[in-house]
Amino acid sequence: MGGLQKHLFSLTLSLILLCQALVASAQTNPSDPLYLFATCTGRLSAMVEHQWLLSDPGSDETATLRADML
Repeated sequence: MGGLQKHLFSLTLSLILLCQALVASAQTNPSDPLYLFATCTGRLSAMVEHQWLLSDPGSDETATLRADML
């Protein structure tokens, strides 16, 4: 199962980097607080999904933080 976890982590990291590249090329203002808040909330959502896939015991705490952000 360790190999699968490494592949899932690599996939997640690749998707995050791809999203960052797409966002950087967009015509948005990255210093806008609303934009930054939405970005952080999206990353928390991705982290919760990743933790659920790995049955990480910390997923409950992360899910609570995400719910507070929403």
